Parts: sequence; C-alpha cells; structure tokens
Amino acid sequence: MNSTTKNTKTGFLAKSIFDFYIRDYGEIKGKKLIKNIIDASDKIEIFFQFWQSKGVVPTQIDLQKVIGSINWFVFSRRETMAVACLVLLVKWEKEVNYGFEDQVLEIGLSVINYYKVYGSETHDIIMPILVDSKPNKVDINYLNELLSKANEAIKTGMKLYINGVANCSIIPNIGQIEHIDNTNYEVILLLKEGGTLCANFINILPISIRDTFPIYLTGDNDIYQGDYIFFIINSISSKHNGDINLTLTTKDIFVEQLEGEIVKKRVSEQSINVICHISEDGFLFKSADYDWHMLFDGKVEEWVYKFE
Repeated sequence: MNSTTKNTKTGFLAKSIFDFYIRDYGEIKGKKLIKNIIDASDKIEIFFQFWQSKGVVPTQIDLQKVIGSINWFVFSRRETMAVACLVLLVKWEKEVNYGFEDQVLEIGLSVINYYKVYGSETHDIIMPILVDSKPNKVDINYLNELLSKANEAIKTGMKLYINGVANCSIIPNIGQIEHIDNTNYEVILLLKEGGTLCANFINILPISIRDTFPIYLTGDNDIYQGDYIFFIINSISSKHNGDINLTLTTKDIFVEQLEGEIVKKRVSEQSINVICHISEDGFLFKSADYDWHMLFDGKVEEWVYKFE
C-alpha cells in the first residue's frame, strides 16, 4: 500500500493491518491483492458513483459485496477479505469521501470485527489514534504532572488521590468505540507491589465490560451496588519515556454490611487480570483476557492531586 494511505485514521489502520497481512502471508500475496483491486477499477468506479449519488458511506456489507464480485477474491480466506475491504474503503475515502473521517474509521473497525481477524493488533493500533485525535489535547507541561505525581507516590509510598478525571473512551469490542464525557471519576493509588488501585467507574461501563469484572456480594448473596472497583497491584515497571505500567488483579469480594455500611470484605478465588498504562495522556486500562480497552483522559491539566 502507498504511504499516502496513512494520512487518515482509516488509512493508518489499513496500512498497519496490511503490514500484518504481509507478515503472515508474504509480500507476493500482498501485491497480488492490491493488483486485483486495481485491475477491477472500472467495476469499483460504478459502485463509487452509486454510493456518491445516494450520499452514503459504504458499510461493511457494501464493501464485502464489491470485493466478492471480483473473481480473485472468491473463496478467499477471512484475512484476505478483511484486508481487501479495508483497501477498498481507503480508496473510497481518498477519492469520494467528504469529511466523514470518524464514521469511516467505524466502518473499518466493523470490517475487522465481522471477519474476526487481527483483533489484538487492531486494539493496539486504535488506541494511539484515539489519543492523538482527542479534542482536549493540552500542553505537555500539564500532562507531565500526572507522571510526576505518580512517580512521587512510588518513591514516598503515600496514597495518591486524583479527582476530576472527566472523559473516558471505551472499546468494548473491535467494531465499537464509546465516549463518555462530563463525569467526575476518582482514582486512588497506593503505588507499590501489593498496593491497590481503585476507581469509581464501574457503573458507567457497558454491560459487555462490566460483566467481565468480579461482582460484589452481600452476605445474602445480593449484588452490592458500589461505585468503585478495586485492583491489587501485582507489579510496577517504568518505561524509558517515563510511562508507568501496572499489572493488576481484581477478584470477587464478599461484602458484609451493617446499616448500609461495609464492615467486612472477603476475597474469593475468581479474578481478572488488567494492565494499566499511565502516561502523559491519562490512564489506559487493557484486559487481555476479554479484549477490551478503556482510556481515561480529558482535560488532564484540570485533574486535582492529593497525597495522604
């Protein structure tokens, strides 16, 4: 693929996935794929004109129909079909699209989700795109305060409270991105091995993610509707650029209450493992077990820090 395909979000996604395709099937296969799309330009142009006349963005189904009408792609494997649809989508975006960049990206993600290929690679590709395109990109000096405070908490062993986290971007699956704004989250960190990270975001999560977390039960086995999710910090590592990686575990907690107040917790054996990446852009939570991502960012310069 030509390097110009990287100029848009979807172009960057398609180029990255195409590189993975070449890694798996070889450069000759990749060149044949591109050549057969170019050779079908006259047929493709008819579809482009039709979509343009209707003023629509082609869906995953539309792309699939066009690629399926090209003889070389008949009986192709899922990876080949997915990459071909992405190449066609980028070609349409370059030649016809009039500024629906985010919508086109959603279509590209739906292609990956439909064919169920390159899922983990796509998650790693898409999060930098979200960070780079967020509306509240702020001065680097302010963003560095988060890392500064986190490193101070590691050195001193003090508990760090962070308030004012007001934006969350969630990828519950490859074909979907959800943005949740104007909600005041709190993150509490005891940054040491065996320490804790807790945050009050559990109730805003899509059910598809919330159901992957351990539940909180009362003594009567009723679900305790608390706002906070609690993680145990298994390890802490720093990257060369100052970013911090945490490996986290959270488990079912059985809660005993007295007049509505929690008086005792007991941890069960069921658990979920999560990676938390702390950078100048905020907190990125990633579950390898369930393949979801959450990015907490927003106006990082307005976050409020307190040590105890």
